[in-house]
Amino acid sequence: MAGYSVDDAEHDLRAALDKAPFGAVRGNWTVTTMQAGHSSLSGSYHRRDGSVVASDEPQFDIFEEVVERLGTNAATPFNVVSVHWTRAMLPWRQGRVTVETAFDAALVPRGPDDPIYADAADARRRFWNSVGTVEPGFAAERETANIHGQTKWFQPHRRVLRIKAGDAVLLATDGLSTPWAGVTTQENGVECEVFMRLGGAGNLVAADEASVALWSDVLIGVGDLVADGYRVLRDVQTNGAILFCRLIEDCRPMTRMALRMDLRSIERLPFGPVSLIEATPLREDELPGLDDDPWGTAAALGALEKRAAPKQLSSPIIPASGRLIRRSREDGPIPGLARRSSGARSSPSAPTSSSVSSVKQYHPSVAGRSQRVAHALIGSPKRGGLHALEA
Repeated sequence: MAGYSVDDAEHDLRAALDKAPFGAVRGNWTVTTMQAGHSSLSGSYHRRDGSVVASDEPQFDIFEEVVERLGTNAATPFNVVSVHWTRAMLPWRQGRVTVETAFDAALVPRGPDDPIYADAADARRRFWNSVGTVEPGFAAERETANIHGQTKWFQPHRRVLRIKAGDAVLLATDGLSTPWAGVTTQENGVECEVFMRLGGAGNLVAADEASVALWSDVLIGVGDLVADGYRVLRDVQTNGAILFCRLIEDCRPMTRMALRMDLRSIERLPFGPVSLIEATPLREDELPGLDDDPWGTAAALGALEKRAAPKQLSSPIIPASGRLIRRSREDGPIPGLARRSSGARSSPSAPTSSSVSSVKQYHPSVAGRSQRVAHALIGSPKRGGLHALEA
């Protein structure tokens, strides 16, 4: 099979790019090759004054074909292709096209075996072992990662830890703060973990095995919503506490899950400390005035303050009662996750007001029956975030 050179690529692209829209005199495009199931194409035609020439649906499939053929025959590896086109001065002449290839190490995504995932998990276990005793063998993976190392939490870890802390049992998500797989962004996932307390003084939720099995499944479902929402941490920080989701029938008499900031943070993760959010199930009769504010903040804060009153101040978990603990970290779009290609997960983001999706999970409990955790995820422009409703 004959080799495919840069000269061949320029020849093939010239025929397509010369079909430029009226007014275009030059064009520049950048193509990144397929990495962890993701590739990208950016660029456009430009007028003489530098303004962009609008094009309804430009036929740039040729870019993908050319880049693939270059990669198959390249003597040296590359992951970026730059294409430049200039219109010919005379109408019967062909335009000038140049193609350049380069390798940018900063664009190489984290693979499924990157040691950074284990470093994040070790940091979380050090923290929880300082709070109590992490019970070994409980944090079984709840989902098999894809070939890029991604679960629903966008990295290999989607699990719950069980920690014995005095007379209470703590359940904590273990993976929301693991750096995402298949991307290069230097962030600890959604920059938080979620925990809840079972048993202990003043707690209405028991810590027996059946309860642990049920609330572990619920916490996984909450983690799915937090991972998909991305800005949930910002909403909890801004409001102090929010009513996050309804609970399934198995959780009765608890009907709603509230989220509130915890005073502590988990240190020594790969890209800095991450926040802790405490999840507390509440009864319906504890929540008067649900329509007073968008996230049910006043009702949530009131119910949580009443719950906290009987607790001793020396409790190992002291939830935040203030409206704001610390400012949110960068919460803009994630570069590198904005496009979806060949089955790779795209950036987690809050759904629009028209989006509705369902998440259903089935996990056997210790009693041998199936526990169903189902949520319908609805974005609300009024609320500015997410809230989950019982399916």
